[in-house]
Amino acid sequence: MDGFFEKPNNVLLVDEVHNLIDRVRKNYSAVLSIKDFFDLEDCFQKEIKWLGENVKQKRIKTVIKKFEFFINLIQDFKNIFSSLEKGHHILTNDYMKAFVLKLTSFLNTIKEYSLSHSKYFSNYALDLIEIFDYFKSIFELSYDYSYTCYSTNFNGKFSIHILCLDVAPLLQGRFLVNRTNILFSATLKPMDYFIKNMGLDSNTANISIPSPFDKEKFKILISKNVKTFYNDRAATLPKVFSLINSFVSAKVGNYLVFVPSFEYLTMLKNYVEKSGIKFKFIFQDPLMTPKNKEEFLDNFKVNPVL
Repeated sequence: MDGFFEKPNNVLLVDEVHNLIDRVRKNYSAVLSIKDFFDLEDCFQKEIKWLGENVKQKRIKTVIKKFEFFINLIQDFKNIFSSLEKGHHILTNDYMKAFVLKLTSFLNTIKEYSLSHSKYFSNYALDLIEIFDYFKSIFELSYDYSYTCYSTNFNGKFSIHILCLDVAPLLQGRFLVNRTNILFSATLKPMDYFIKNMGLDSNTANISIPSPFDKEKFKILISKNVKTFYNDRAATLPKVFSLINSFVSAKVGNYLVFVPSFEYLTMLKNYVEKSGIKFKFIFQDPLMTPKNKEEFLDNFKVNPVL
């Protein structure tokens, strides 16, 4: 995709655009944790052990000493993280500049050595170095855009975060190079919120299509304590199942349950099958033929009974 958006006369079509603000914010934010440094230290310790046991050339001692030097540098970062206050705290710009300056010096040293000695670096070690480099790059972006930096220390889990607050300038730059941008979703309300936060002009043409369903027969009930973000799905599945069970238990009828993906649907199906619930659950398959779809819909009956 590199360079694609710089080409003229593009028509950009984005579905499910209500997710765009959060997705861009996540992509332009970064986090480093003390675990990242422990893991890199562990990579070097394992490499030192393996080299010492399996390679007998004298020059290997130089490589081992270099890795031991890197481990000493890592200890400095572990001390920085361990000194973070408990809870959640905003970090000053001066603090972050000093931290990233130290990180940059560390990266320059380790990357320079890895270029000429890459065979001694595991893939995981190189991946961790990329994470550190990405963090540095995101901080450099923060000079031009709206960011905040904060630390977290909960139960000994230390992290430093760079959070993108305003994605509008980032998106605006992408939209402006296109001939046309068509953005749509079933949940773009309030419209002015999305227009502003996606960096669009206040006069941007927009269409809101009313729901075809009878408002008198339409009711919205919201559970405020259930997260269905990707990383939370396994943990909240029992609560989701409990809500579905409570809802369908209230009245005999036909119910449709929509979930974010077929992967999540499979998780829910497995949970339902283990629960021993008495209701009849019918699950959609991603590879349904037209006949399968007809059979699926035939399960829904007028005035159903248990």
